[in-house]
Parts: sequence; structure tokens; C-alpha cells
Amino acid sequence: MDETFTYKPALLADRKTVTVSDEGITVASPGRSDSLAWSAVQSARYWAMGVKQHAFQGIDLKGSDGRLMKIHLTSPAHGYDPEMDSFFKILGACLTALGTHRPDVEIHLGQRKSSLWAMFSIGVICLLFAVAIPMVALAMDKNVSLERGGAPIAVMLLFGGMIAWQFHPFQKPLSLAAKDVLKLVESAKQSDDTKPQET
Repeated sequence: MDETFTYKPALLADRKTVTVSDEGITVASPGRSDSLAWSAVQSARYWAMGVKQHAFQGIDLKGSDGRLMKIHLTSPAHGYDPEMDSFFKILGACLTALGTHRPDVEIHLGQRKSSLWAMFSIGVICLLFAVAIPMVALAMDKNVSLERGGAPIAVMLLFGGMIAWQFHPFQKPLSLAAKDVLKLVESAKQSDDTKPQET
């Protein structure tokens, strides 16, 4: 049975129509339509992350031809976003279909290696700058005082360390069956629904 949903992935993005059927999934937006059969799905990945006031999450489906179908959502980190309801319905339908038609395909959790390396590199660069700045300052002037620059350097060390640790690419990848990921997503959604909404 076909299920059709519409949602807006981000504030400035076009509204998309997603159809999940027994055969596969179709994502359509103005002037474009992409389809992927469940039989052609080679791998799948679900990821979520937050940056400041925004939350990002999505499911990426990779076809046997190397084509990547992305269903993403950018929403406020706090407060209610009506697009999140539609996104979770799409995610639930997609995971249910994968569990039914492709139980052999496990869902990888977390960012792709390339994304992890990019964020990890940013963290390492911040750490290197935080260490190099006082060393260069002292090398240029033995009498220089580092008290004024102490706070910014500490912030760079903290930020760089957190980013490098959170996104280090050496962590063991985690994969779960689609039905288990669906349970996690539903649990997270129910937990979010019980939080008091901001007015």
C-alpha cells in the first residue's frame, strides 16, 4: 500500500512529496523526481546531530548503482516544529518498509566517515591553533603576557577538544536492524512529545 507524505526539509528548501510503497520510495520536488527500489538498496544510514540552535537528522539510502537518496530535516533545536511530525512519519514508513522488504540491510548509525573526518579535522585545527598561538607569542617576545589571551585560548581548547572527541573517526561503527532503529526513533519521538512546548 502506498503512503504519501509532504514536508519541508529546511526553511529555504522546496516542499517535497515522499511516497513509500511496496516497490520502493519516491522523493519529488518541483521539477525533479527520484525513485529507489527496495531491491536496489545497498546500504542505509540514519544520523542526527545538533549545532547551536539547530537540529539536523536524516536517513541516507544508497542504491546498487551508487546513487544516494537523502531524506533530511533541519529544525530548531528547541520548541515545536510541525515539519518534524511529517519527517518522523516518513522515517517510520521507510524503516518499516526496509524491515519488511529488505531485512538483510542493516541501518548504520551516525555520520559517514568523510563527514567525521571533516569535523574531526576542524577540532584538531582548533587545538593546534590554541597551542601554537602562545608558543609563537612567547617566541617573538619573551616578556609578553598571556593573561589577556588566556580566555580565548581556553575556549579554543575546549571547543576543539569537544569537536575532535565527538566526531573522531576511529570509533567503531554501529549497525542495527531496521525494526530496532524504528523502536529507537519512536521512543525518542515519544520522549520529545512529552516535553512541555515553548509558547
